[in-house]
Amino acid sequence: FLTTPAASADTLDVSIRTNGWVLSAGETRMLGRIRLIAVAPVRGVETVVRIAHDEHFSVWDADGTKIDRTPTSGMVRIGKRGDVNLDGQFSIRDVILLVKRIASAPPEPSSIGFVLADANRDGRVDLGDVRRIVHLILRIPVEDTPPGKLSVVAPMRAYLCLEQNEINGATEAALFVEGQATFSGMETRMVFAPADLPVAAPQTTDILRDFVVDYGAEDRQIHIAGVSLSASGVALSGVGKLFSIPMTAKTERLPVLAEVALVDPQGRQIPVEIAAPVYFASVGVPDRFSLGDNVPNPFNPSTEIAYAIARSAHVTLAVYNLLGQEIVRLVDERQEAGRYRTVWDGRNGRGEPVASGVYLYRLVSGGHAKTRRMTLVK
Repeated sequence: FLTTPAASADTLDVSIRTNGWVLSAGETRMLGRIRLIAVAPVRGVETVVRIAHDEHFSVWDADGTKIDRTPTSGMVRIGKRGDVNLDGQFSIRDVILLVKRIASAPPEPSSIGFVLADANRDGRVDLGDVRRIVHLILRIPVEDTPPGKLSVVAPMRAYLCLEQNEINGATEAALFVEGQATFSGMETRMVFAPADLPVAAPQTTDILRDFVVDYGAEDRQIHIAGVSLSASGVALSGVGKLFSIPMTAKTERLPVLAEVALVDPQGRQIPVEIAAPVYFASVGVPDRFSLGDNVPNPFNPSTEIAYAIARSAHVTLAVYNLLGQEIVRLVDERQEAGRYRTVWDGRNGRGEPVASGVYLYRLVSGGHAKTRRMTLVK
């Protein structure tokens, strides 16, 4: 029990007398707690608690014999690991914020932000911490991951591929991974030549449909990070394309794939080997009918729609409301095989601006049809 507490200035003298506990080798017992009460609501701050390294720190055994022990100072932190945005709870907002920080500007190791972000206590801030926050949100019990612990799977292969977009013909750098593993986090860093810097944000594939993904670009480098919001992650067997990055037109160079990291659903690193890049030949006439996503989306006041047809045919491209009523017909003519683009300016067939909302656009050509959604926001 606690005896003779006394305080002066910033020093608190405490004496603790036990009931004759016997500690086994390696055993730890808490003798007491000191509660710090803030004068105002605060989060994200820290204060150091130092134990005096002098004769005032003493330990005796049950026979009254003094035991030599070196005290260890500690720290009181207001805020809990994983609560990155300091709102007092674990939520998707913490996941989004930490993914953004990993992709752009990780916190300094000496900062309180680093301590809060190091959710799995391995001394680093990476995708393992994001995965741990997801587990905290889903209330999945997981042990802290020791630094550098690897998942017991065969190494995955990662490589870049120079592709040509089948719809608009633009050059893209696509990241492929090959192997057999279940992963829940992805992080990669690429270095570009100055003339080949990306012209748009990375476009993820269906493999990453359950992922929160963000990216940051600086000094000819692009850093991409993402984590799955599902408990099971993504099971990959074979080859999978994760994302593509549109690049400067007509380039024949690929960026340098400097780093690729994958983590499993337990937050352990999956070994990854970076393989040589692959170059696909430029494609002329498209080999299939396709309709691309409108860019931008959501949009105001206009958006571009790209499509491709594999053979000469009559083509119609029309915009509809959610009731199936035609708003405007953008294309209604015979076209040769190739890639095309058209722009919708947010007006109906009479030239009148339409209201904000979700609209459908449908492409029909040579017995093929495809429909996509777009959102007009004013």
